[in-house]
Order: sequence, then C-alpha cells, then structure tokens
Amino acid sequence: MTRRVVFIAISALTFLLVILLCGVALYVQPEHEVIALEDGWTVTMGGQIYEDVVPQRLSDAIPLPLSRGDVLELSTMLPDAGDLQFPAILYKTQYCAWQITLYDGSEAQLLSEGGQEDLASGAFLGCGYHFISLPRDYAGKRLTVTLTAAEQDAFSAIETPLLGSHHDLEYGFLHRNLFPIAVSIYLFIFGGCFLFITLIFYSSTLGVRMQLFSSILYIDLGIWLIAYYNAGFLFFNGAMMTFLEYITLYLIIPLSFLVLACIGTHRENRIFRSLQLVCTALPLLFIVLHLAGVIYMNRLLPLYHVICFVSYLAFVQMCFQDLTQHKLSRSDRIQLLGLFLFSTTIILDMVIFVARRTFHLNQTVYTAYLLSIGAMLFAFSQLVNYFLFVSESYARVKEYDQLTRMAYEDSLTDLANRTRSERYMEALAETHADYCVISLDLNGLKEVNDNYGHAAGDKYLKEFSTAFRSCFDESAFLSRLGGDEFMVVLRHTTPEAVDAALLKLTGALDVMNALYPGYHRSVAAGYAFRHEVAQKLAEDLRAEDQGVENMARRVYQLADERMYADKERLHEKLGDRRARL
Repeated sequence: MTRRVVFIAISALTFLLVILLCGVALYVQPEHEVIALEDGWTVTMGGQIYEDVVPQRLSDAIPLPLSRGDVLELSTMLPDAGDLQFPAILYKTQYCAWQITLYDGSEAQLLSEGGQEDLASGAFLGCGYHFISLPRDYAGKRLTVTLTAAEQDAFSAIETPLLGSHHDLEYGFLHRNLFPIAVSIYLFIFGGCFLFITLIFYSSTLGVRMQLFSSILYIDLGIWLIAYYNAGFLFFNGAMMTFLEYITLYLIIPLSFLVLACIGTHRENRIFRSLQLVCTALPLLFIVLHLAGVIYMNRLLPLYHVICFVSYLAFVQMCFQDLTQHKLSRSDRIQLLGLFLFSTTIILDMVIFVARRTFHLNQTVYTAYLLSIGAMLFAFSQLVNYFLFVSESYARVKEYDQLTRMAYEDSLTDLANRTRSERYMEALAETHADYCVISLDLNGLKEVNDNYGHAAGDKYLKEFSTAFRSCFDESAFLSRLGGDEFMVVLRHTTPEAVDAALLKLTGALDVMNALYPGYHRSVAAGYAFRHEVAQKLAEDLRAEDQGVENMARRVYQLADERMYADKERLHEKLGDRRARL
C-alpha cells in the first residue's frame, strides 16, 4: 500500500511539475491592456446591413444558417489601446475564407487573407487563430473582416477578436490554455513512455495488451487536446489543426473499445463484438470519406455524437454487469473506473457543446477544462493499474521461480535434482559434440546417519556440496541424483582436466577430515566421454537397431560402472588397512 501511494504521488508531482514549468515558461506580465472587441460591429450580408452586432451572438442579429459561398462582412472602429510597439489582432476563423482590411477614410490596406484558393477548389477549410499585425497608427481606423462560408452552416457565432500587443496576445492565449496544454504534454509523454516500455516487454510478458492499447489512446488524447484547444496554431494552419482534432477524436471510440476488450470477458460477448465492429468501422469510414473529399469530418459530427452516446450506454451497462457479477480483478476494476470517468466527461462535453451551439452560450473555464480533467483521471487510473500489474507480475514470477526451484533443485544442497538431470540428459542426447559425464558416490553416508544421526548426515552432504562446487567452474552441470549419488557433466574438457578436478575434490575433503575429524569424508568417482561410447556403438553390429537416442544415458552408465570399480578399490584399500591394524 505504501509503495502504491508513493508511486501515485510521484506521478502527481510530475504532472504538477509540468504545469509549473509551462506556467513559468508561458506566463508574461502584460505590458499593455488587451481589449476585447465585443460590440459595435456592423454586419453586411446579402445587401442587408445590421448595426451594433455582438459577434458571439451573431445568430440573434442576422438570418442563419449560412450557405456555401455566402459572404459576410463585419466592420468596426478600432479603439486606442495605447502606444503598442507591435499592435495586432487575434482573430479566429471557422470553415471560411477570410480577408481583413483596414480603412482610413477611402484608403484601404489589406492586412491578411487566406483560404481563397482552397474555397475555389473545394478543399477543407478548418478553424484556426490568426495574428493580424496592425500599423502603429491603427487607432480610429475601420477594421473590416470579410468571411466567405466554405460549407453549409459554417458558423453561427464568431469568437470575440482581441486587440493588443502581439507579444501580450500570444502569451496571453497560451497562458489561458495552460492547463490543457500541460495535460496534453503529460499525456503525450506518459503514453509514449508506456508504449516504449510495453513494446519492449510485449513478446515476453503476458497481459500487456491492455497497456499497449491504453498507451496509444493516451498519445491520441494528447494530440486531440492540443488540437481541440487550438494550442498548436503557432506551428500548424487551421486546416491541419482541425484535421488532427477530428481524426484523433474519431479514433477515441475504436481505441477505447480495444482497451475495454482487454478487461474481463467482453471480447467473448457477441453483442460487444458487434457493437465494437460498428462503432469502430463508422469513425474509420468517416476518416476515409474525409480523405477522399466526399464529405468532411466536421459535417459528420452529429452522427459521431450518436455513436458516442450509444457506446456510452452500452459501456455503462457492461460496467454494471461486470461489477455486480464480481467478474473483474482489482486491476481491471481500477482500469474500468478510469475509462468510465473519462467517457463520462466526453459525454458531458458533448452535451455542453450541443447546448452551446443551440443556445449560443459562452464557454466557461469549468467546461473548457472538463476534458483535461477526465483525461488526467484516466491517466492516473492507468498508473495505479500499471503498478498493480507490475506487482502482480512480480509476485507471479517469484512464485514461478520458487516452484521451479522446488521442482528442479535439491532442497538440501541447492544442486540440480534427478528430474532436472533427466531433462538435461535428454537434451544432451541430441548433441553430437563430445562431453564428459562423471558419476560420484559419497562414501560412508549410511554409517554417519546410523552412528551420528540424520542431522550429521545432512551436514556431511552440505559439506560435500560446498567442496563439490569449488572444484568445477560455472559451465559444469552439477546435480544430486538422490541419497549419496552425484553427477557432473563437462563440455570441452580433457581427461587430464577431469583428473585434476577430482584430485582437487579429494584434497578438499582431506582438508575437512583434518579440520573436523568427527567422521571420514571421501567419494568414489568414475567418468566417461561421449566419443568412447560412440566408438563402441559404431563397432557394435546392433547399433543400427538401438540407435543413439540413449547416448547420454549410455555415457552415464559407463561412468557409473567405473565409479563402482573405483568404489571397490577404495573398499579393498580400507579392508587392507583394517587387516594391518
């Protein structure tokens, strides 16, 4: 629990640090007043003149909707905002070509224009902000904005233009959108890092598919928020920003379904699979239609809202079913909660968007930041889920290692056991390279158990295994077959090297006998090479019938025979010594 809290706290502090750095980098104390040109506009449309129009409530003054090709002209007198070094206007256009002119009496000065060629060719004209530089003597002159609608119902309101210093307008805009910009950066970096980590462990770790899809979803959300709040208008034009906004928006539902399919048993549900197919195919179809120039994505937004609402209702029903039936793990519940909170903010923002378009309401700070808050909640749920996933994976790996040790290691000596040795010998039988098998038998273990107890016998085995390891390098395969039987397999060795290792082992046991004379320690050993058995089989007429699949076992049998011969010699020596005594 403590590690989980620390992990989440570090993530939260990282996000706060991103906001702080953005705030420090983007905040600049305005040198001059920024004036919002909210009223006093004269609008001309179809030969009709409308006086004292408020741009944000344009539909209250003129007949709408607009048709493609309709021309709207707005003009106002520019007030004096002080001695500005670089006076400018921040203006937003929506799906239209524009031309901005400054009039001084009958003299006209074209300040900016755009979208005329795209309008003539039928290309996509998106939404975007523009910085329009003004001359130093702008005050008292008439500003005229001419807009030509590029499609049906291009806009029903116009965002209030701002007048001020270019520097103040630029940094003021970025600072007003500080929170969504910071969230976008955080999601993009967060998703990118998790995607990189997931791809590294994807082939070797089970259960990371949800992390993979979630990471892609975070990157998509990061790009979408930047485009949604037009925070990238300094680097991309309006058409590109709007294209990124809609294409990332339309990918949210397919990616969310991919994440949801990894939770519980949803992907096995026929209704879920059908809904996933429809709600994935339609947004992708919208993107294809946009790229083909058949119909642009912004015109299909109402249909996308319907898909969102239907998907949300199905999602809520699935969540309720899974939670009531207790089908989900703790990790899945956390991930599902984050996805639910985020999808709820999407639906709320959709409702607010439709209400604003219908009733011409202004956007507040709370509604503007709703999506950013939902995205952050989703990201934090992923952090918690990832922590649980790592913890549970670590526990599974640790449990697997323990079970592996129990299955393949001798608990007393920590050497490979008989099961592990048999598997090793099976694999060894497939090789044609030469190797050496040494069979060893510990002398006197039964007498130690009978005379001093099994605790002393266990100590004898541990002492021998310590000396055993010290006489062979790490490339050797060492095992205890059971009782007092041991085995060694050596690759790329010679009889001289084997004799030296066994002599070293005997010397180590003699040192123990001198230091701890309670009982005598000794071992009988015999070894054989593969080439010896292979040669013998080649000379045997029955080799064709027997094959070489038991080659490793035959090598061990020959080594075992030689070990018993060595054991007999030791017993004879011991008998002669006792006879002399």
